Amino acid sequence: FGVAIFEEGYKWFIPTILTIKEKVISSFDLLSYYVFSSIGFALSENIVFYAIPGGLSTSIRRMFLAFPSHICDALWMSLFMYLFTKYKGIYKCLFLCLGLIVPMIVHGLYNSFLYGRDPSLTIYYYIYCVVLYLSSIIILIYFYRKQKAD
Repeated sequence: FGVAIFEEGYKWFIPTILTIKEKVISSFDLLSYYVFSSIGFALSENIVFYAIPGGLSTSIRRMFLAFPSHICDALWMSLFMYLFTKYKGIYKCLFLCLGLIVPMIVHGLYNSFLYGRDPSLTIYYYIYCVVLYLSSIIILIYFYRKQKAD
C-alpha cells in the first residue's frame, strides 16, 4: 500500500488543483484531467523504473498489466472528484477525501493480488481484475450519461 499512497497522491494532486481552481467544469474535462494524469504517470513509471533496468519485454508486460490498472484508479478518482464538484458542505469534504483514499485502496489491493507471494492465490487477482474492469466500465457509462446531460 506504500507504493499506492505515493502514486495515487501524485496523480491526485495536480488535477485536483485544476479542479478546485475552475469555477465550472464539465464531467468530461474532469475525467480527462485524471485519466491523462494517470497515463502520464504510468508511462514515466514504465520507462524509468521498468524499461530501462528490465528491458523491453518487462515494459511491454507492464503495458498490459499496469496501464489498465492506473486508468481504472483514475476513473475511481474522477468519480469522487466529480461528486466533489457537485456537492457542498460536509459531502464536499467527504468526496474530496474519498477521491484520494478509494483509488489508494483499489491500487493497493491490485498490487497485493498481483505481487502476492503465494501463487495459488493468483485466481483472486483475476477475479479482482474482472470486478475492477467491470466497475470501471460502469463509471465510464456514468460519465458518458453525465456528459450528455451537461
